[in-house]
Amino acid sequence: MEDRVKQRVLTQLPVTINGSVKANCFDINEEGMYVQTEDVFKSKEIINLEFDLDCRKMTVKGTVRHIEQGFGFGVKFINLSAEDRINLKRFISGKGTCEPNLKIAVLIDSSTQTRAVYKYRLTHDGFSVIEAENGSEAIKALQLTKPMIVIIDMQTEGISVYKILQYMQSKEDLKSVPTLILTTRFVPEEAEKLLGLGCKDYMVKATTTPNLFSEKIKRILKK
Repeated sequence: MEDRVKQRVLTQLPVTINGSVKANCFDINEEGMYVQTEDVFKSKEIINLEFDLDCRKMTVKGTVRHIEQGFGFGVKFINLSAEDRINLKRFISGKGTCEPNLKIAVLIDSSTQTRAVYKYRLTHDGFSVIEAENGSEAIKALQLTKPMIVIIDMQTEGISVYKILQYMQSKEDLKSVPTLILTTRFVPEEAEKLLGLGCKDYMVKATTTPNLFSEKIKRILKK
């Protein structure tokens, strides 16, 4: 595991599985990748993957493993060609011509509609967005990538917003990542507690337009 962490590249690569399933890869190394998708696959199932790497189209086979139902799974590459191995090594070593996109936002909200609104704005502002609909999915996403910013709904289901913030503060590579909390109403005592756990700012959904949301993100990242 330690070698994998050292060698991996955090990125946002669109991946097509078996010719039709659309997914996102945000963790890749010479042995495999982790993909985010809600589609169901079986452990040890052999799948076909298509993605662009180092400005080249790659089509490879892989074995499904480490399944997290409703979130994604790991893939171990099999039977890579010599050319594919060279492309992977160049990309991971930073010598490739295509830079990975590290402008990543993790968006945590139980409402599919609300996530769609904020995801649209974040994408418009140049972010790749990793979505989570509850606290458990949020922790998994944070374990697999280092985002530029994390946006959390105050009413996050499962693991609470407080525990998510505590988790981030306990990790050296996440404690400096800014967080924005979205809520349905402003409660001073609540806001004070959140700020004490490393939250950078707090917004009430009813008064937050897409433009205000975008401006708030920009101000947070400039601090």
